[in-house]
Amino acid sequence: MHEREIIFGDLKPSNVLLNEYGNLKLSDFGNSKKLSDLIPSEENEKPSKGHAGTPYYMAPELFTDEGILSF
Repeated sequence: MHEREIIFGDLKPSNVLLNEYGNLKLSDFGNSKKLSDLIPSEENEKPSKGHAGTPYYMAPELFTDEGILSF
């Protein structure tokens, strides 16, 4: 996902799946963002904020006003 500049925004145990071959799969990409969406552009001076998710599994920096999803 990082090679495709996608940030998975809702990493928690219930979103990590394991198939019969032992391969990990991620589910629920509703809070995912493209890296380009987080960088201010000429049209959009403010980057989109990542304040959605399950609070017990969110990174602490997302609870601040300046907090955004990042690598």
